[in-house]
Amino acid sequence: MDITLIQALLIGCVAALTNLDGNFFGEMKFREPIVTGFLVGLILGDVQKGLIIGASLQVIWMGATAIGPTAQLDIGAGGTIGVAVALLTGKGAEVAITFGLPVAVMMQFLNTLLMTSYSLLMHRVDNLIDEEQNLPTVE
Repeated sequence: MDITLIQALLIGCVAALTNLDGNFFGEMKFREPIVTGFLVGLILGDVQKGLIIGASLQVIWMGATAIGPTAQLDIGAGGTIGVAVALLTGKGAEVAITFGLPVAVMMQFLNTLLMTSYSLLMHRVDNLIDEEQNLPTVE
């Protein structure tokens, strides 16, 4: 099965949407593999197989739950890419997890780096706040 540029961009939009879920939209469950499986299946023209593969990934990743402050896998990006590769190759959930798990781990690592980089800016922000509070007020 070939993929068009529009389909690739739409799959990228689904992956981006999963990153916004839980961060900006609240907890809407867009990042769950069964939802991304449906959306990728809709984009690639095989909703039934997309749902089946997404449901299989959902069951697999139900055990990969973050406990406490530990970082969890980015199942949204992993599920999206995994289902897309599985549908494009005509294979099942075994291919989806083979491609999806490394993507999920890599994206979580990149997210951890991003959050760490934000912490470097916090000292600068704290200093700017302190400077603003020390300015004389005009009445």
